Amino acid sequence: MKSLHRLRRRPAQAGLTLIELMVSLVVGMILTIAMLAVLAQSEGRKRTTNSTNDASLSGLYAMSVIDRAVRSAGGGFNAIRGDAHGCSLKAARSGAQVLPATSALPTPFGSVNPGPKGTTGQFRLAPVLILPNQSTATISGQTSDVLLVMTGSGVRGDAPLPTTAVATDTSLPVLNAFGVRPGDMLLVVNKKIAGQPCLVQQAAAAYTAGAVPIDLSGATYSSANIDSVALSSYPQSSWVVNLGTQPQFTLLGVGDNNTLFGYDLLRLSGADPDATYEIADGIFELKALYAIGTDTNGDGKFDKTEWASPNDKNYDLAAMNADPSLMGRIAAIRVGLILRTSLPDRPERDPGQTQTTAVTTGNLTLFSGTTDAAGNDLTYTRTLKDAEKVYRYRTVEMTIPVRNNL
Repeated sequence: MKSLHRLRRRPAQAGLTLIELMVSLVVGMILTIAMLAVLAQSEGRKRTTNSTNDASLSGLYAMSVIDRAVRSAGGGFNAIRGDAHGCSLKAARSGAQVLPATSALPTPFGSVNPGPKGTTGQFRLAPVLILPNQSTATISGQTSDVLLVMTGSGVRGDAPLPTTAVATDTSLPVLNAFGVRPGDMLLVVNKKIAGQPCLVQQAAAAYTAGAVPIDLSGATYSSANIDSVALSSYPQSSWVVNLGTQPQFTLLGVGDNNTLFGYDLLRLSGADPDATYEIADGIFELKALYAIGTDTNGDGKFDKTEWASPNDKNYDLAAMNADPSLMGRIAAIRVGLILRTSLPDRPERDPGQTQTTAVTTGNLTLFSGTTDAAGNDLTYTRTLKDAEKVYRYRTVEMTIPVRNNL
């Protein structure tokens, strides 16, 4: 009976005591909190890294756009730079005057004025110009430089077409029209009288490619009279430059939301607001310098170049307008961009809060160690306010040759 009773006895129950269970829960909670803290820090670092990388990539893209524009600046008209540089541009679209501009340009180019002192809305033909401190972005609160870049896209390149008779209201009699196609934009330059305006015209849609004279009738950008300047006033032996179907007469500058904007002066896309377009974000400020070339022995090549500020009285807008030959001496443009992350950093210990301590210390500099011919320091220093130091910054610089001037 005793052995039978032992066989029937229920085995002892196995499990955790209440104390053991509570200890396990506490340990699990500690591990969970530690894991969440590690993930939060990792996510914060990832966000910072991604934001900084995005700003850097955006800046590199913006610089590539600027590089492409400046390198080709002057294409189509630099072969007649002595006759064309500095001429006041006159253009009309569907009968409405586009250049000189009759009203303020859209943001961020509302303060742009490259013309001689006392004029507004007047743009002179130039391969590239720096318009110093003519753009102010709301976020930066500091003025940035604006780049004015002009180039043609014609297949003929730099070969101008001389007229063989006086131009008429609807046609341009030229020696030959090789390379001119329907819809091509044309620049008419009076080479007999220096300083005369340049008229923008357009080959008609029904024009037969290469035919002489060039038919202008009915084209969107053809006009017999623009800003009181008549096309028929251009005499024999004037120049006609084929700018192609998509000439780039462009402003490049920093605007709101840390964005680099472009503006099409000819408004090829249509209405004025549509002429402004976004290029890249993350661009906090833009600054630029000239590299001025000098031909010392008369062989047509630059023997030396010197850095110059666009505020230098020898090379500023007033000097360029007074002596357009300076425009042809611009050998290169040195562009500097200050990039900024879109959001402030988050504290690693409390990722849900906005950063209140500085993550960027010191000032930002562009063109460090650069001097002009007189030895003046051309370094640009941006002093950051306390509220700006909670963001991360990068700087990018590039020296871009103006190939058509070389």
